Amino acid sequence: CEGVHIRNMGGGILPVELISFSANTRNGEVHLNWITGSESENFGFEIERKLLNSNWTKIGFISGVGNSVISTDYSFVDQMPLGGSKFEYRLKQIDNNATFEYSDAIEIEILPNEYALLQNYPNPFNPTTTIQFQLPYESKVTLKIYDMLGTEIQELLNETKQPGKYE
Repeated sequence: CEGVHIRNMGGGILPVELISFSANTRNGEVHLNWITGSESENFGFEIERKLLNSNWTKIGFISGVGNSVISTDYSFVDQMPLGGSKFEYRLKQIDNNATFEYSDAIEIEILPNEYALLQNYPNPFNPTTTIQFQLPYESKVTLKIYDMLGTEIQELLNETKQPGKYE
């Protein structure tokens, strides 16, 4: 996404000239990269993620260089994009005086290439555990907990899910 804009919410001179903002996937992670052409009083960037049809969530922060007239490269790795396959990302650039601007959002899709039910953790557990699974296609999913004797204890999930990684 070359030529990404930061929207100026308060008018006046933009504190950061954002040259590019891009995303790619590797091994189920999303790698975000952006370049600034110049910076003035830049405190830093909050990285926000949104699963389509949900709210924006802060997932990280990268400090700015403050003041610079040369280009600066930034990067951030989202290691846990869960809940589906299509995500949006944006940058919230924050000045030293706490004013902020948002970049345009970029969208990326992560499609698992196989069905997988990952090892729960911690294991053994009492009373809670985390279970991750992934779906390459829209699928009917049923997750049930059984005790050591094979007796069903609880049905956790019984619904159709879109492709993606879930927890």
